[in-house]
Amino acid sequence: MPMATYASIRELQMNATRVLRDALAQSDGQAVITSRGKPVALLVPIDPSEVDELRQAVRARRLRRAVEQLRTEARAAGTSEMPMAEINAIIAGSRTARGVAPES
Repeated sequence: MPMATYASIRELQMNATRVLRDALAQSDGQAVITSRGKPVALLVPIDPSEVDELRQAVRARRLRRAVEQLRTEARAAGTSEMPMAEINAIIAGSRTARGVAPES
């Protein structure tokens, strides 16, 4: 894997052109943007026709990661085998407590 270009948010604010030029000079054209030394964003070159497809791919990946996390937490809590009726009752109780109308 090629060496990534890293830049802080401050560097990006101060000299976006240089950060982008340095990233594009890499074989993958990517730059990792950091805040306080931790990655917070990834700049990647895209074809304008791919914008919607790439945004959907990112959303799908985030959803898969959230579902994996929920499943892990459910197994750890011993609730992974909870019946759907019980789940629905908990959801309904939570909605009632918040004053949200139940779904019909």
